[in-house]
Amino acid sequence: MRALKWNEFIAARADRVFLEEAGRPLMTGAFFDRMRAAADNLVWLGMSAPGILTAFQASPALAMVEYLFSVIHAGGVALPLNPHFPESYKQDIERRLGAGSLKESASTGVDWDAPATLVLTSGSSSFPKAVAHSLRGHLASAAAANTNIALAPGDRWLFSLPLYHVSGLGILFRCLEAGATVVMPPLEGELLHSIRALRITHCSLVAAQLQRCMEAEGGVAALRNLKAVLLGGSAIPPALIDRAHAAGLPLHTSYGLTECASQICCTRPGANREELSTSGYPLGADRVRINAAGVIEVGGPSLMLGYWQDGALDRPFTEDGWFATRDLGAWDAAGRLHVLGRADNVFVCGGENVQPEEVERALLTLEGVLQAVVAPVPHPVYGATVVAIVESEVPIGEVAAAWRTQLQALLPKHAVPRHFLPWPVNHAEHAAIKVSREKLRAYAEAVLHSQ
Repeated sequence: MRALKWNEFIAARADRVFLEEAGRPLMTGAFFDRMRAAADNLVWLGMSAPGILTAFQASPALAMVEYLFSVIHAGGVALPLNPHFPESYKQDIERRLGAGSLKESASTGVDWDAPATLVLTSGSSSFPKAVAHSLRGHLASAAAANTNIALAPGDRWLFSLPLYHVSGLGILFRCLEAGATVVMPPLEGELLHSIRALRITHCSLVAAQLQRCMEAEGGVAALRNLKAVLLGGSAIPPALIDRAHAAGLPLHTSYGLTECASQICCTRPGANREELSTSGYPLGADRVRINAAGVIEVGGPSLMLGYWQDGALDRPFTEDGWFATRDLGAWDAAGRLHVLGRADNVFVCGGENVQPEEVERALLTLEGVLQAVVAPVPHPVYGATVVAIVESEVPIGEVAAAWRTQLQALLPKHAVPRHFLPWPVNHAEHAAIKVSREKLRAYAEAVLHSQ
């Protein structure tokens, strides 16, 4: 990658099928010929140019993948946005980031090391940050991932995650780097049907997607036939991993973040049950470390260029070039990463610290719990009260007392939830990669204040 220019990189993969939609394959060479023409058109229309930020609503379709690469081919910087954002919120993002004015990258054509994409962080507790990545960074991440989960020409990775999330971009760049095929599912199609009908070999899933696939008739057999099932996103219920491992699914758990262009740790092929309870091993040397405060720091060639804000790149790195994630972590004796929670999620209840992720891990061990988020709700005496928002297979009123008793054996008294609330019906982020803690906290506060 270091010795090649972008056009040479594409030419080396020209005869591979890069994308397929509705049974129609697009060879890498032909696809990027189209992108060059589209890029020229974008420049002519004034919609993109070297160093110019171009925001667009990234619906899950081939046309949006084409638009992404067209902007990059024009030398611009692509900012894919969630199509479900309200128009006013989208305009606010563009205003804050200055869409159309990213001046720090002003070279002609495609530059390996200049900003190529901006990806918004989840924005779970504040306005999202815009993470800038170069082509070199995306492809370095892809190459590292492909050394762990083998991917080769002829393999077919289902495009099951959104383009506006770094994990969706990760699928594109992993397949591009390996000469494999990204398979676009039908817009209204069922996930399991796509896996079966489209001859998928690899797929990326969040816990809720895996759960639904395994519960469907024939779902376990279909997943078992894959070469790899990459799990990411929020915490995964241990019972779900137990079932998937016992069924012989080719499962991988992982740790990734927007600032490192997707996964940076992952379990190895054939991982045993113990390994699947971790985030796996670092993908490459000198990429992950834990500082004296227990915070995970990341580095290496896939590290972001910085956050784009106030008209410039902010580079929040340590003196030796690492990025402190605010995730708390620990290594086990085998050198595998355990992610313990977010340092900035800790809250105080009755003078004692509560780490929400610790409580959530305990909740996920209880029978019937599908997913859980713990939130603080202000309390006049204790400062905050511990509230658990739970998606459950049974009505919460029937099991809350039993759950509380079980949790008392697993957690300190101050960390046991005082209230259990049902997962919000039609919550917008039910199937998202990461749920919004802030939105669920606001939901919990509204429910308790109405009682």
